[in-house]
Amino acid sequence: MLKLTKHFVRNWRKRVGGEPDQVVVNDIIRKSVRQNRCRHVYSHWGDEETVLAVYCHYPLQISFLVDHYRNNAVSVSSWKNMPENYKYRSLADVLPEGADHG
Repeated sequence: MLKLTKHFVRNWRKRVGGEPDQVVVNDIIRKSVRQNRCRHVYSHWGDEETVLAVYCHYPLQISFLVDHYRNNAVSVSSWKNMPENYKYRSLADVLPEGADHG
């Protein structure tokens, strides 16, 4: 089970609202679509860095950053805290009128 970091809890309160429940958050992440896997990469100087996994739960419009190496849910974002100019609901909202969508 993923642990919730202090940063995650603070972001959940601010961006989603209420108190996060560890079991519920883990269930939501388990039902989410992974966009990017967690992996180690090496810098030009040979330093090891961790790239966090990204999960998106589309029905709830929530995305998560997860560190599987440390078993932590690191951060959360929601539609609620997106800047207004990013709040597109579909491709039709972004493309000029009459543009081909396919």
